[in-house]
Amino acid sequence: MMVDRQIKILLIEDNPGDTRLIEEMLSEVSGTLFDVENADRLSDGLTRIQKGGIDAVLLDLGLPDSAGLDTFEKVHDQAPELPIVMLTGLDDTELALEGMRMGAQDYLVKGRADGDLLARTLRYAIERKAAEARIEHLNSVLKAIRNVNQLIVAETERGSLLKKSCDALVDARGYDAAWLGFLGDDVTFDLVVGSGFREDIAHFSDRVAGGDHPPCIRDALSQKEQVLVIDTTDVCRDCFFTDACLGRATAVIRVEHGGRLFGLLAVSFAPDVAVDEEEEGLLAEVASDIGIALHNIEMRDAHKVAEDALLESEEKY
Repeated sequence: MMVDRQIKILLIEDNPGDTRLIEEMLSEVSGTLFDVENADRLSDGLTRIQKGGIDAVLLDLGLPDSAGLDTFEKVHDQAPELPIVMLTGLDDTELALEGMRMGAQDYLVKGRADGDLLARTLRYAIERKAAEARIEHLNSVLKAIRNVNQLIVAETERGSLLKKSCDALVDARGYDAAWLGFLGDDVTFDLVVGSGFREDIAHFSDRVAGGDHPPCIRDALSQKEQVLVIDTTDVCRDCFFTDACLGRATAVIRVEHGGRLFGLLAVSFAPDVAVDEEEEGLLAEVASDIGIALHNIEMRDAHKVAEDALLESEEKY
């Protein structure tokens, strides 16, 4: 249960009596502190949502500038990540159920809810929405892993494997950018490819391949931690790539197999998205799989060189 912080509720309701009643009911609930902000028109509510900082929306479906499910759709379209609890009349049950099928978390009938039910409904709506977002997040990560693993099986050329792996991570997971560098020795990158940030990723790749390593790359090469999450507000201050990364979480992952460091994988997250331990583990898994693939390509190439040398020797003999 959420008792450790204030919960910000945007109440979009044009009836002053209903607004006052809801505010009073939530103020009397024990265990959770609700901060209710009211908008009496849908347009005002949408403007407030744009500013951020809202945990849930309590939405009257009948407003002066919008009515019915159109009201819900406009709020949901603007902020699909926000849990929405609809306020309906006694005869609007079917309408409310349709709203839930469209993505609303719950509904309450006006005049039929006390403070405890109202508070419980809002808390559960927030928790369910967070759980849905978490599941969607993990599904996108697992999809990215699956796509990379399919590439590992199909691709036999190093550059193509690395480039398509970056594309798969950006497409499936929604990272702002992904970058892979293959090391020729302990500090020199023979190949650098990436996806995202449009022209910025090419600039980044050229600089790194040319030996101009930003602090995050130097740290990842020198440290033994497989996953390094960068504090871009500090580490990236003097980096040539700081304008692209600032305000975004960035993770740099060592691509290793059999005790050998093959290169680095770096991903840049969307602004204000944090990196948790579960995602770190999944990124480490992706990097390990890529490391296995690079090892296999190397062994296949070495075997081909040996076969060619043997064939040439046999022809001379």
